[in-house]
Amino acid sequence: MADDKLHILLVDDNQNDLEIITRQLEREFPGVEVEQASAPEQFDRALGAGRFNLVITDFQFQWGDGLAALRAVKKRFPYRPVIMFTATGTQEVAVEAMKSGLDDYIVKSPEHYARLMSSVRESLHHDEAERRAADLQVRLHRLLGWINLGAFRADLGGRLLECNSAFLRLLGVDSLEAARDIFAREFAIRRR
Repeated sequence: MADDKLHILLVDDNQNDLEIITRQLEREFPGVEVEQASAPEQFDRALGAGRFNLVITDFQFQWGDGLAALRAVKKRFPYRPVIMFTATGTQEVAVEAMKSGLDDYIVKSPEHYARLMSSVRESLHHDEAERRAADLQVRLHRLLGWINLGAFRADLGGRLLECNSAFLRLLGVDSLEAARDIFAREFAIRRR
């Protein structure tokens, strides 16, 4: 996303719920932009634009369900947080949604609006931490590729997981698979 502003996609076809949730979000996150998708074309347009940082979806609406919305979001944006806020789901729906990548499942009721806001905040913090970790990993891989120092990572069983090009040159090979063969033969800890 081009700006640092918080954008939330709200998928629900109940106008009253859309208004209440939007007001709560605006109160909790000043300056938030809430895009409401109460019809399939609005959802498709929002998904195509991809301007949202997070999605809040109901489970059941006239034109589909939250599981389909969740899967559509995760297919295009696997790391974007999705929260299901619903009064019509079941425990089975919650389990299925969590298996499909849902970040949180909250029962829709007046006393749970505070929990929804807390979940939004936690999901955004978690998403930011994951993006920072991924960025650090990319930067580390670049650094290890630039320096002329062999570096590798192995698991506790002695299996070579990854290495940089300098390590490949030290072993005199040009692929990770070839390095794994040599590593297993020459360097791995032998179990008795």
